[in-house]
Amino acid sequence: MVNGQEEPYIQGWYSVRYNNKTPCPTILAETSIQKSTNWAWLLIPGKASPPPGSIQITRTTKKAVECTVQLGDGPAKTYRIPLAGAPKVTVTSS
Repeated sequence: MVNGQEEPYIQGWYSVRYNNKTPCPTILAETSIQKSTNWAWLLIPGKASPPPGSIQITRTTKKAVECTVQLGDGPAKTYRIPLAGAPKVTVTSS
């Protein structure tokens, strides 16, 4: 995580107006992969501590990826995200 970095390059800042910046926590991630793959990230914004959450890719085809998301004790939801064409995400609850 970086917050208000200026060197070796600028990152980790938030700006409402040009030339008026505030340090902002920014997550960095890096990996090396051997072939094409799909990634699923679960970001839970909020001012307080978020409920525990998890995301799992449950199915991958040439046309779409399905991910199951669990937040706290709530029902799991499955999201179908198309990989091509018009972006239309569908959601089902379990």
